[in-house]
Amino acid sequence: DQVTYITNRHNVVFGVDYAHGKDNAAKALVGTSGKPANFKMKNTSYYVQDDWKIIPHVTLSGGLRYDRPSNSGQTGATLESHTSKSYKLSWDITDKDIIYAGRSDFFILPSMYQLTNRQYGNASLKPAYGRTSTIGYSKSFDDYNIFTFNWFETKTERGIGLTAAGYVNTKGMSRGWNAQFMTQLGEHWNANIGWGHLYQYEDEDTYSYGYSPKDLATFAVYYDYAKVKAGLDGYYFFRRVNPNYPNGWPADDYAIFNMSASYAPTKNINIYAKVNNLFDKMYSVPTLFMQPAVPVTGIPCRAAASYLVCRLPSNLNFSSLIFFILSCGAAMAALQQPQKLIKNSSGMRSAFGAVFTCNSLDHTITI
Repeated sequence: DQVTYITNRHNVVFGVDYAHGKDNAAKALVGTSGKPANFKMKNTSYYVQDDWKIIPHVTLSGGLRYDRPSNSGQTGATLESHTSKSYKLSWDITDKDIIYAGRSDFFILPSMYQLTNRQYGNASLKPAYGRTSTIGYSKSFDDYNIFTFNWFETKTERGIGLTAAGYVNTKGMSRGWNAQFMTQLGEHWNANIGWGHLYQYEDEDTYSYGYSPKDLATFAVYYDYAKVKAGLDGYYFFRRVNPNYPNGWPADDYAIFNMSASYAPTKNINIYAKVNNLFDKMYSVPTLFMQPAVPVTGIPCRAAASYLVCRLPSNLNFSSLIFFILSCGAAMAALQQPQKLIKNSSGMRSAFGAVFTCNSLDHTITI
């Protein structure tokens, strides 16, 4: 639940989040009975944030969030409570120039899989936490051309990593910058290009093998006219060279291209097709919390039709971490497909089906 209070100089938001999960299929981590662990985890969060317009062109934002997690079942994990703080100061220098600086804490609970998986689970795994500091600048040249730049540094006081023996708590840091230019080309075309630079270190990670970039260049071109949308996007990966691992796997640098198109005959029906990795390039994918990268090849394709059965307002605030995602920041938006109703499944070579979308829940029937 969330409540918003607005005055001439303040925009205050406060509320409560409650989440719970249950995994009856998780096998016991102790003993050899093989019986379900009946593992349960829940978290209650209380938060408040205020955007205070100190003077007409200067805004100070600050917030607090208190998480109180708990679990039960066959696990020895201690999920301690945590208070996260955030603040940001932004200044509208002109109508077209904005600068800002801020810092925010993060707190990420381990998943039930990370706690209970029989092969890699760690029942004593603790939540990840740390903080991110950032400085940014945004320039609007006109209504059709925007440039953004930001620098960031993330310090992970305690992270979650995966070794050959299983999940462990880690410690590390990352810093970098990203720049993005977005433009409107006529009435029906828009494009963006970006460049992100990243340095990252994490205990017990696999990044030293070359699974995260030193630099990442992104691009996207989209066409939108009446009922038809189409797009071409991609990125170029530059590996950070490690003297201990001189040969990158599968390559020191490579380019990935994706293409998509959609047609909406009515407001509730959307037919689309998408081809990822257009030129069948083998590449590696670093997964969240430093799991070993996995090789990807082939040309995943997907074609489907969607029918919007309900359209509900959503004011959910999704917070996600940082690591690889923040290294490219807004530049990673270039990798998004042009339409919003369909979530692509890049693990499929080809598929045909119908996707029924209701708010943030997707129910898929594949034929």
